[in-house]
Amino acid sequence: MKRLITFLLTTTFMVWSLFAAELVPEEKLSYSFEPDQVKHLDVNFSAGKVQILEAVTNTINISITKDYDAPSPTCKIDKGTLSVKTSKLSSIKKKIDIVVEIPYGKNLGEIKITTVSANAYLKNLNARQILVTTLSGIVSVKNCEINGLVKVGSASGKTSLEESKISTLTLSAIGGEINLDNIESTLIQAETMSGPILLKNSKTEGFEFQSPNGIIEVQLNEMIKNPSWAKTGNGTINLVFPEKAGYKAIVNSTNGQFIDNNTFVTAAQCENLESVYNNGTTEILISVKTGKATISSK
Repeated sequence: MKRLITFLLTTTFMVWSLFAAELVPEEKLSYSFEPDQVKHLDVNFSAGKVQILEAVTNTINISITKDYDAPSPTCKIDKGTLSVKTSKLSSIKKKIDIVVEIPYGKNLGEIKITTVSANAYLKNLNARQILVTTLSGIVSVKNCEINGLVKVGSASGKTSLEESKISTLTLSAIGGEINLDNIESTLIQAETMSGPILLKNSKTEGFEFQSPNGIIEVQLNEMIKNPSWAKTGNGTINLVFPEKAGYKAIVNSTNGQFIDNNTFVTAAQCENLESVYNNGTTEILISVKTGKATISSK
C-alpha cells in the first residue's frame, strides 16, 4: 500500500510539474519613443521572436511579452541608437517576444539584430542597412527598401527575403536554407556549406554564389550585366536566364558535368573552358568538382 501511495503521489507531482511548466505566467511591457530621437535600431536577445514593422502610429512603439521569470530587456536611446537588449545569458531558455512599430514613412539608418535562436521578422521597412546575426533563428525580410547593405549571418536557421529592393545583399549560412523571391538588387552574394541557395523571380546586375555540398538554383527575370559566378563541390548548379539572353560561361571542373542549354559540354576535367551562347559577352564562372551544373533559358 505504501508503494502504491508513493507511486500515486510521485506521478501526481510529475503531472502537475509538467502542467505548471506549460502555465508559466507572462509579463507585458511597453515603451514609446519620439521618431526624431531615433536614427538606428539595435536589438540583442536570445530566444523568442522579434518583429519590426511599419505601422500607423506617431511614435516608435515597443511591445514586449515575456515569461514572468525572464530578464526584462532594457530599452534606451544613446546617441540616436534605440537599443533593446537582455543582458543575462539565462534568457536563452526564456521566451521574449518583441514587437517594434515604426511610423509610416520613417527612414531608419542601421537596423541591427543579434540573437541565438530567436526568430526575426522585418516587414515594410525603409532603411540604409540591415545587419542580422543568429545561430539558429529564422530571418525573414519582406517588402523592404534598403538603399545600402543587407547582411545576414546564420548557422542553421532559414533565411528568406521577398518582394524587396536592396542595393547589396550578403548572406551566409552553414546548413541553413537561403531563399530569395522577387528581389531587386545590384549585387547578391550568398554562401552556405550544405544548405540550398534559391533565387527566383528576381533582377540583379550580378551574383556570387557558393555552396560546396548544396544546391544553387537561380531564375532571373532580366539578364545580369556584370561578371558573376557560382561554385559547388559535390552539389548542383541550375541557372535559368531569360529567353535569348547571351552570355559566356567559363567552366572549371574536376570530374563534374556541365550542360549548356540542352547541349552536353563536358564531364571531364577542364580549366577555363568557354561556352558562348547567343554571342554573349557577360562572363559567368562555373566551378564544379564532381557535381552537376546546368544553364538554360526560359
